[in-house]
Amino acid sequence: MAKVTWKDVICCWPKLLTGRACCFWNVVCCPFVLCIWACSIYCCGCVRVYLNRGLYKFCCCLCRAFNCCWMYKDKDFPPEDSSLGDVKGDSAAGDRNEGQKFAGKVHWRRCIQFPLTEDDKGKKRKVQLFGDDVDSRDICQGGLGDCWLLAAIACLAEHEGAIEAVFRRQRR
Repeated sequence: MAKVTWKDVICCWPKLLTGRACCFWNVVCCPFVLCIWACSIYCCGCVRVYLNRGLYKFCCCLCRAFNCCWMYKDKDFPPEDSSLGDVKGDSAAGDRNEGQKFAGKVHWRRCIQFPLTEDDKGKKRKVQLFGDDVDSRDICQGGLGDCWLLAAIACLAEHEGAIEAVFRRQRR
């Protein structure tokens, strides 16, 4: 057993916050150390998250206000035909002259480039990913040979809220 000296008992303050001090000081200072750690972990963590979200919102507001900066471009899935891969199957890669669906050129667009639609009252509506509800009959086969993806989305659409849960996020 290691011999404990007076120096180890009195000069153990640096080790106190990590619980490696003398047993006596760990017991005496335990309530204070626990409060310090609770504030450090929970309060400082919450403040950090709120500051991070606030800064994010502030920067987004500036970008929207000045309509500037940049538009996001995914490096792993750029808006190029090569992102879709070699399109085959379901007569997707055929010629339009032969009655096939896919002409071989994809037109990539952002949501803001789609035309506005009118509602029942003639008022212009913004483009939205989801309307009032999502139904499995809303899913239509495209010309990209993506029937496997559309089948999965149609299965998800059978369960209320499943599609929205895939896309909608509460934070950022």
